[in-house]
Amino acid sequence: MRRRFTRTIVPLAAITILFYWKTLLTRQFSLITHWEGVNQAYAWMQFTIHCLRQGTLPLWDPFTSSGHSFVGEMQTSGLSPLNLLLVAFGLNGDGLLPLTAYHWFVAFLHFLGLAFGFALGRELGMKRLGSLVTGMCFSFGGFVAHTTDWPDLVESAIWLPLVLLFLIRALGSRSLRHSLFYAGMSGLAIGLAALGGRLHMVILQALFAIVAAAFFAGQRLTATSTNARGEHDRMRAAFIRSGLIVLTVGAVAVGAGALQLFPSLEYAPKALRWVGDQSGQANHKIPYALLNSNYGLPQSVISLLFPFAFNGSLGPGEYDSAYIGVFPLLLAIVGVAKRWQNPWVRFSAFLVPATILYSFGPFSPLHGWLYVLAPKLWMVRQASRMLYLGSFGLALLAGFGADVLFSPGAEPGRFVRINRASLAVVALGAGALAVSGIFNLPLNSWEGLSIVLIFAAYGMFLAASSGKISITVKALAVLLILFDLSAFDWTSVNRMQAAGENHDELARLLTCRNAVRYLRSLTGPFRVDVAAEPANPNIGDAFHILTNSGAGATALADYMRMRPREDLLDVRYVLKPASAKDPDPVFRDQDWKIYRTGNSYPHAWLVHQTIQASVDGMFQRLADTSIDYRRTATTTDPLSGQLDAAPADPAADNARFTGYHLDDIELSVESAGRSLLVVSEMFDSEWRAKVNGRRVPMYRVDGALRGVVVPNGPSQVVFEYVPISAIAGGILTALTFLGMLGFWLFLRRSAVPKQDRAAEA
Repeated sequence: MRRRFTRTIVPLAAITILFYWKTLLTRQFSLITHWEGVNQAYAWMQFTIHCLRQGTLPLWDPFTSSGHSFVGEMQTSGLSPLNLLLVAFGLNGDGLLPLTAYHWFVAFLHFLGLAFGFALGRELGMKRLGSLVTGMCFSFGGFVAHTTDWPDLVESAIWLPLVLLFLIRALGSRSLRHSLFYAGMSGLAIGLAALGGRLHMVILQALFAIVAAAFFAGQRLTATSTNARGEHDRMRAAFIRSGLIVLTVGAVAVGAGALQLFPSLEYAPKALRWVGDQSGQANHKIPYALLNSNYGLPQSVISLLFPFAFNGSLGPGEYDSAYIGVFPLLLAIVGVAKRWQNPWVRFSAFLVPATILYSFGPFSPLHGWLYVLAPKLWMVRQASRMLYLGSFGLALLAGFGADVLFSPGAEPGRFVRINRASLAVVALGAGALAVSGIFNLPLNSWEGLSIVLIFAAYGMFLAASSGKISITVKALAVLLILFDLSAFDWTSVNRMQAAGENHDELARLLTCRNAVRYLRSLTGPFRVDVAAEPANPNIGDAFHILTNSGAGATALADYMRMRPREDLLDVRYVLKPASAKDPDPVFRDQDWKIYRTGNSYPHAWLVHQTIQASVDGMFQRLADTSIDYRRTATTTDPLSGQLDAAPADPAADNARFTGYHLDDIELSVESAGRSLLVVSEMFDSEWRAKVNGRRVPMYRVDGALRGVVVPNGPSQVVFEYVPISAIAGGILTALTFLGMLGFWLFLRRSAVPKQDRAAEA
């Protein structure tokens, strides 16, 4: 065991550290300087740590958008088991996860991707070098490497090698129970991807599993003689088994990811999501015209060799590259040419061009056909995200190619055609450099580097194809791949340069620390609006301040309708940049000013008169700013009994908060007669109310606020978040993991020889 650890884990860890040397071994670079990386991924991570340290799951977020389901939004990644590692890190003086810890966490995610890719290579029969190439190209190249701004994407994406590894075992096992067990393990990997937070990756992994299983069954069928009836029966049985395996994968995936999936299904009908400048209900199919963004132009194919071709203009929006390096691309060609008899080489060779064609978006009929035919594939949204599967296929081909190229003592002349083609590419590169120098036509620096890497890759090809393979040649091959992928990894940003250009959003978030201390010194609860458009820092999730802003990828439809009435949402303060010209701030420092709004309603008040209206009617009434909602509230449902008249002295009614926590709120109420307690919190059907320990109905009040009827005199009111979707999902997730553990123990027990079991007895 120790030897295996030394031979495998230690080298993989060392390679990961070498790749991320900028962020792990220096303090001069950062993975989070952009707005989304800081105010979504990093801030959500802070909220998750805050919840876990308090012993609760991150289900409801009271700190942004006036309160909403945190788990329902899904891409917040709050339920990933890997987040438990974050709790082990200490916090800095501002109560935040240190940047160094964040970098090590992201590097660990990529280490897992590398290890999973390596394990898959070994499962496919590759030698250690080929397996290492597969892991490196998957985790440090292609889609996975270029999404580090969104660690939730990485957390979901890294499980794909294990999905295929266990699927291969399931498809190849002769025993039905072993097939079902391995299918379940493949489903667990997809379930862990769901808990990682990105439904996009889950959909693509599920699509991948279905296509791979169908391909495997098809390969078995085409290998059957048409005259062999018995063999046909066996092939039909193989198709049935493949279908059963896919169903098992899907069932276990849903069960394992239910803790995340069920709340998302419950949340989607209530939420809006944005595609470009357009918004729509989150569970409605996105119109095809709105999906025509984030795709690759046809010329983006050249990015497989020149990742910065056309000055990076390879497609609009967040174009995802499939670049795995120059030498690995050559290895992939070798793999296709020399290992074509391997079914997984043929599968990968089909997968790569299909995903590239899909990534062209509106230029590709395939993109439109699958929009119509593939259920839920539209939820992936960006066409170029299909390159996640394409770059994975290239990584597999590169591993197979390395196995062939670095086999010692092979017959001479086996790579004649590949050598000629490679030499032609080298000649073209040399010609481009010559023309550039002679006619003073300077190349882009990155294009020049790509040409140099072409020369280096050809040199490595010649050294390896000679058949005299030494440990030095293998080490140089690994270093060449590392150099190539690291050079074109633009996720690490120089912090000095970002600060000089005012592009360091993490530094900007940290400048809010003094303003946050001031807000914490005030008596609450109340909300703050951050008015620093177009890039508001997410002080809500990062510093645990109740805000009416945030950085969500979606928003409750009710919240968007309530947002114009910030007074009813108890927005008592506004945070603005120090450059704001408004007079009389209550706080100021060199970066920020805080202003008192002066017109907000309290966070809770008592009402003795109500009128009834539909939901739309309530929101229409909110447009009338002259109405005093302290006197008359609007509800959608009739109250359980009449309210008493308002007291002559308004001070006779009082509502005071005695506890405000993540998933429960406590108030002490003194009412002069039966009245309706209105609380400035977003209404959600999964919140429950108790008055004096007894469950009571909770009403939708004044658009989307909460209300409960309280009796005359003193009362204790408690609001508790009881998300049935999360509870049911959590139970199913726990049962799924326990069931798979029990299945594994059963298989281990049944594998013990009978005489050994008798001896144990």
